[in-house]
Amino acid sequence: MSRPRLPALTVLTLAGLMPACVARTRVNALPSGMADEGRSVAELKIDGRVVPVAGCRSGDHAHFLGADLMGASNEPVLRVVIDPLEGPRLRLLGTRGGAVLGPEQCPELRASVRHTGWWVNDVRDVAGEVQAQCTMEDGGRVEARVAFDHCH
Repeated sequence: MSRPRLPALTVLTLAGLMPACVARTRVNALPSGMADEGRSVAELKIDGRVVPVAGCRSGDHAHFLGADLMGASNEPVLRVVIDPLEGPRLRLLGTRGGAVLGPEQCPELRASVRHTGWWVNDVRDVAGEVQAQCTMEDGGRVEARVAFDHCH
């Protein structure tokens, strides 16, 4: 008794669809109008210094709803956390190590993070955005306008 074989055309069609199933991380500036559409660089400033955001990592790695925004050398720069009771919070990582920013420090703080439905190596893939203008206790400033997609 022989097993039925898939026709070669079916196998080639399935093989051709495989690259379309790969999730790619994207980090973009939030559009503030029609002129900004299509920009691919996130806007993040810490103490007036522009910090390039090159990628993101799902908060699922550390068991929180949110994402770590990664700098050019793949180090975490800003953590976006969605607290289920108190809303969004930001945590500076790296040189400013550990400063937590909430509504008290940020007159403008809007953030959202949602699961995309994708799982990559047992990690939930997330997408979202953050828009914030904050002043730290020492007078330092943080400004963020970042959208992220497929963080895992």
